[in-house]
Amino acid sequence: MYIFELRSPKKRKMKAKYLERRGFTNPKQVKTGKYAFHFEVEVDDSDLKKTIRRCKRRKLSYFYYDKQFARATNYRRRFFDAYNPPYRCQYCHKKLNENTVIVDHLIPVDLAKKSPKVQRLIINSGLDGVNDVMNLVPSCPKCNLKKGNKMGIWYIRGKLGYSRLYWFIRGLVRLVFAAAILLLLASVLNFFLNI
Repeated sequence: MYIFELRSPKKRKMKAKYLERRGFTNPKQVKTGKYAFHFEVEVDDSDLKKTIRRCKRRKLSYFYYDKQFARATNYRRRFFDAYNPPYRCQYCHKKLNENTVIVDHLIPVDLAKKSPKVQRLIINSGLDGVNDVMNLVPSCPKCNLKKGNKMGIWYIRGKLGYSRLYWFIRGLVRLVFAAAILLLLASVLNFFLNI
């Protein structure tokens, strides 16, 4: 099953009836901004090539992706069913409660829709699509805003965030680093006092 995002080729508004008359069944309007929107149509595997030809013939701007890489409407509920409180941000380890936690997709939905490389990563990781509970992580608002739809270091931090050993070692390293700075400052202060 595929989802087609259809946009009007010109600046004119496109309506659902326009698409229905041209053979698209049940177009759903999706708002993408204050005044911007597009239509989504679900298409079976057997109708994929026919739909692509229809879009080209009608000069519609389109983008399609596999349905397993689309954002689900129930991913928050699935996350809360799978994981029990207390929650900690996967990226910074801040304590969160059920009201402040933001359920984040470790592999972003936007990248999963557009990048074949990311789609292969999802499949090779054994995930059942982008909304699999193993791809959902607790996040604080600050980290979620910083991460956006990036992967890179955020993906690594999210994977490491599962491990309690990682957080213990990270805390220990920070403590040792702080102690070293304090010792350095004390020795510099002692040096200047002895002069």
